[in-house]
Amino acid sequence: RRVDPLEEDDPPDAVIADGAPCLHRGCEARYAGAASRTEECTYHPGNVVFHDGSKGWDCCRKFTLEFEQLFKIDGCKDGRHRFVKPPEPAPDPTAGRECRHDFYQSATRLTLTVYAKKADKERSSVQFVDARCVRVHLVFDDGSFYKRNFNLLHDVEPSKCRYAVLGTKVELVLHKCVATQWPRLER
Repeated sequence: RRVDPLEEDDPPDAVIADGAPCLHRGCEARYAGAASRTEECTYHPGNVVFHDGSKGWDCCRKFTLEFEQLFKIDGCKDGRHRFVKPPEPAPDPTAGRECRHDFYQSATRLTLTVYAKKADKERSSVQFVDARCVRVHLVFDDGSFYKRNFNLLHDVEPSKCRYAVLGTKVELVLHKCVATQWPRLER
C-alpha cells in the first residue's frame, strides 16, 4: 500500500520559513522554530466531501451544514506537522498513462477524442490498422506514454480516416462504411 507523502515527517535538513503553514488538512499551525517539527498535529487525512447540502470529511465521516464550521471540525488523526511540500514522484516511464476518451458522430463520420495534454506530435502515432481496429500510441513530454487499441463496433474506411495531435487532445476522424448511428464505440 502506498503511503501518502503528507503522512511522512519533513526531511531533517529541510529549510522552513517562519510562519509557513502546516500542510495537513484541518490544521492551522504555523512554523515557529525547530520545536514546531516535533509538536503534535491533529488533522484530517481524508478529503472534503460535499453531499446534499452538508460538508464534511470522508476520513472520519463528520459533517456540518454550515461552510464556516467545516474547518472547525476537530481532526481525527494525530501525527507531526508537515511544513514542506513533498516532491512530486517522478513518472515511471515503463508504466502507461491513462487517458480519457469520448466520441460524437454524424451519419457518415465518427470523431474520437483522446484527452492527452502535452502529447508529443513527433513521437506519437495513430494507425488505422484495418476496418475495425485503430491503434493509438501517444508519447508525452515527460517520457510517459499511452497505448490503446480501439476495436470498433462497425467498419470504417481506413484510407479516409485522419487524426490530429493538438495541445490538449488527439482527435481522430473516422469515416463510416455504412451511414448509421453507433450506440457505442467498441465491440
